[in-house]
Amino acid sequence: MTPHLTAHILPLLLLLLTTPTLSQSTNQITWAAVTYTYHGEKTPDFHSPFRSIDLTPLGAQQLFNAGTGIRNRYITSMNISQETIPINGISVHDLDNGQLDASTMDTPHVAASAVAFMQGLYPPFDAITSDEETLSGDGGRYEYPLSGYQYPTIATLSDLDFNHIWIAGQSDCKQYSNSQLKSVNTPAYVSKIQDTQAYYSSLSSTVFPDRDSSTLNYANALEVYEGALYQYNHNSSIHTSQTFTTDDLAILRNLASEQQWTFNTPNGTDLINAIGGRTLAAKVLQKLNNNIASSGTASKLSLLFGSYEPFLSFFALSNLATGPSAPQFNTLPDHGSTMTFELFSTSQSSSSAGGATTMPSPDQLSIRFLFRNGSEADAETRAYSLFGRGNAETVIPWPEFLRAMGAFALTDILDWCRTCGTQTFFCNAFEDSASGNSTNTDVENGGPYVQGSGGEGKGVSPTIGGVIGATVAVAAFVFLVAGLLLAGFRVEHRKRGKGSGNVSHRDLGDISVLKRGGSGGGNGGGFKGADRLGSDTDLAFKGGAGATIVRHERVGSWELGESPNGDGKVKGSLDKEIESGIGTGRVVSGTDYGRRSRELERENPFVDPVRAVDQV
Repeated sequence: MTPHLTAHILPLLLLLLTTPTLSQSTNQITWAAVTYTYHGEKTPDFHSPFRSIDLTPLGAQQLFNAGTGIRNRYITSMNISQETIPINGISVHDLDNGQLDASTMDTPHVAASAVAFMQGLYPPFDAITSDEETLSGDGGRYEYPLSGYQYPTIATLSDLDFNHIWIAGQSDCKQYSNSQLKSVNTPAYVSKIQDTQAYYSSLSSTVFPDRDSSTLNYANALEVYEGALYQYNHNSSIHTSQTFTTDDLAILRNLASEQQWTFNTPNGTDLINAIGGRTLAAKVLQKLNNNIASSGTASKLSLLFGSYEPFLSFFALSNLATGPSAPQFNTLPDHGSTMTFELFSTSQSSSSAGGATTMPSPDQLSIRFLFRNGSEADAETRAYSLFGRGNAETVIPWPEFLRAMGAFALTDILDWCRTCGTQTFFCNAFEDSASGNSTNTDVENGGPYVQGSGGEGKGVSPTIGGVIGATVAVAAFVFLVAGLLLAGFRVEHRKRGKGSGNVSHRDLGDISVLKRGGSGGGNGGGFKGADRLGSDTDLAFKGGAGATIVRHERVGSWELGESPNGDGKVKGSLDKEIESGIGTGRVVSGTDYGRRSRELERENPFVDPVRAVDQV
């Protein structure tokens, strides 16, 4: 072998000997991953007062691509590289909701982004092999619509659900909003508005001719940037304009990034601005702890969807924005960006084919942080070091990661309520139960006190359940009473002895009777119930085959006219017919309306009223 050939072969041999593969001495086993994804492009806030803010087709495509990227890395990857091993035991083709945890806010464009992402993560699948659920009794097959579309379970959270704080901790946080108000009143912020006003005003004639020029300023930096980006993506005249170029987009993005960095990163030792990153960190720890506690079977892939605020907050809290890759992390992420926390271990011996893989102890697990800015085809998923570690130290032992994240993670719902100064229904409930039932779990010894969807973490305490149950019971009683009142029922208090007028009542004692009453007294009208009164008149009319039918008329009520008392009031039309001689073959009912009910004889007033007997 010539020296020249040897010089080329030896490096190749050394490379093959040192490259980790599935069959060699060091193998990576990926156990779980937690991803947080920025929603796709939406219609601008000022696009039209008559149009809702929704996910655009471009935004849906961005999230579909993001989902495809996660699928290629953690589900279908066949690359033998140590850094691209699929999650152990995850379903490849059929979506198994038991292996996934997906959560999103209920904001329309964010919720729609989650659905688009899932379409890329588990695309439609037309099963090649038939199983029981696809077989038809006639020998054929049943298929899901849209060529095998798969249906994910996605927890969609509103501000009323306390679980929303883990993916949008800044939402509904009073102190966070107050901090922003303080920032916009500082001399530096006011000076920035003045210094950039000329540039923003120049956009009125190029990009925003239909928008109120007074809104084009640094105070609306984010809205202006998103609006300009939207116009560039969808308006051909703007896209090809010589007066508004990609350089202008870069300027607007830098200004918006500077503004939002002020709003969403710590101000010295005050961490209120970074509340979104603190609660996200707690959720990441909880999901990874769930996987470890289940020996790798639960929470294999956790998918969280939200806005840009937790991104910026976490970049600052984890020292990503001050490390070797700072320029990548001190700016707004692109739509469809993902940051991922990957839990894995390495094995010193290869496992047998088909053999069960056992998760090692936590001190043998490691974490890798990955970030992909945007979801374009050229957007690369790269590993970055956290917490000020060296640029090459992208692998962090799990115990060290747990301590570093726990240092700023806000793991307790009650702590979030107190930090934010928020008095929501769930905050009040947790506050009421804090004295006897709040036990914050040590992050390092068992996982954070995080209320996860699907019953994970601590549930509602018995005290809170009692408060909720009592509230529901009182509300139900109020609605029942209101319904009875609206239906015309009243409580009548009957005294001992005779009633009013010449009508005598049996001695019932001093009791209150629930009765459907009229709207007036004496012979007044209104709904009088089923009892026959002295003012009621027998009504005669012709029935079939010439038969005359007699019924007693409920007169004096508002729906039949005034009471016929001979007091000069207008009589009802049915009374006039009777007095004018209509129905001369009148038959008088022989029913004894003065009889007492058997129930009343037993002195039980709470029974059905006496019903009139109609006779022919």
